[in-house]
Amino acid sequence: MSYSFEKKATDFKLNDPALLDLLDAHHARLRFPKFSAHIAFELGLALREEFAARYGDEESGRKAMQGVKEGLGAVMAIKLFDGQQLFACSIGKAGATTADNWTWVNGKEAVVKRTGKASFLMGRLFEIQGRKPEDKGFPFPQYACHGGGYPIWLSSNSTGPIGTILVSGLPQAEDHQLIVDTLVKFLPTLEK
Repeated sequence: MSYSFEKKATDFKLNDPALLDLLDAHHARLRFPKFSAHIAFELGLALREEFAARYGDEESGRKAMQGVKEGLGAVMAIKLFDGQQLFACSIGKAGATTADNWTWVNGKEAVVKRTGKASFLMGRLFEIQGRKPEDKGFPFPQYACHGGGYPIWLSSNSTGPIGTILVSGLPQAEDHQLIVDTLVKFLPTLEK
């Protein structure tokens, strides 16, 4: 199965309706054949590595890719809807993240849990419809309809996702795209 995509979420303007088609394609194709605590941990490490390769990591001494803004940071988590947190970390420049990032993570998780869709998709959908999330029952900070909350779907389950992959700290399209790019590389390793 091919997990790759021709375009990235970061290629679109945030209010471009064509972005919704791409985000729907992400949901349709980026599904796990299986999932476990071990897989979550390995995925978390892959997500962390993808961040470090792009944006650098002060603690490990890695520099950002050429042309990429330095000094960024992010928090990451992988959680199941039964309450288990299987992975969590901060990465990037010291002081670039705060406790507020974890508030955003919790809000993004709530959006995914309630809708079964990526928090970025829901935020873009509301904006394109000319609606505010608060007017549709998604008040901030309880809900954060911004990029960085992604559902964990099993390919064998069409009922609903089982958890979330979460990133907060980058511009919202980049939070989302970091997850997608990690999944594009990671999911084929589960088919072996």
